[in-house]
Amino acid sequence: MVLSSMASRVLAVFFAAVLIFTCVDAQCPGRPKYQVKFIYRWTRSSHPIAYPSFPHFSSLVGVSHSKSYTFWRLNRLSSQGVKNIAELGSNGQAVREFRSDSRVFKYSVGSISGPVDVDMVTVTMNGPARQSFLSAASMIAPSPDWFLGFSGQQMCQNGRWRKSISGSLVGYDAGTDSGTTYNSANKVTSPARPIRRLSGSPTNGVRFGTYVVTRVA
Repeated sequence: MVLSSMASRVLAVFFAAVLIFTCVDAQCPGRPKYQVKFIYRWTRSSHPIAYPSFPHFSSLVGVSHSKSYTFWRLNRLSSQGVKNIAELGSNGQAVREFRSDSRVFKYSVGSISGPVDVDMVTVTMNGPARQSFLSAASMIAPSPDWFLGFSGQQMCQNGRWRKSISGSLVGYDAGTDSGTTYNSANKVTSPARPIRRLSGSPTNGVRFGTYVVTRVA
């Protein structure tokens, strides 16, 4: 009788673990396409402190990848690719990193955008390979090493592809340059610091717009 009770408990724990794993890491079918849209709203009224003379944003880059891959993440050090985006608005190194990593499925690069503008890319996901995570970024320009984006959004939920997600485009400091204003001279941060959200002057943590991700195919 005791053995039967213990066996029942073991089976209950086992099936509960399977259920949790299935819900958290469920695989979605197919290879859907998602449109990633950055809607920029950076004006003198929204960001009145030291508003630059030529405000713009670098080309949006979006990438689909597996759970184990990190394009960028809050409180982690920037890769060289993210550093180049945040400091120079250059996506070349990030693209090379994408191409050399099997955990990345697809990426797409947009266009340079004005302070009140929209930039869009379309990125394909890979359900069978569990490359169902989506990340994106663009530079706040001019700036020392500031950028916008989102990181590691899971588009597969409980075995189904999500229809859409949205959120605020807040600023982040890549931790590679110690400048404190939009037009600061280069001042290398050594050693580099983890990525953090911008909070003080001149941005005061005010968002630069919104992002919308929508399934299109």
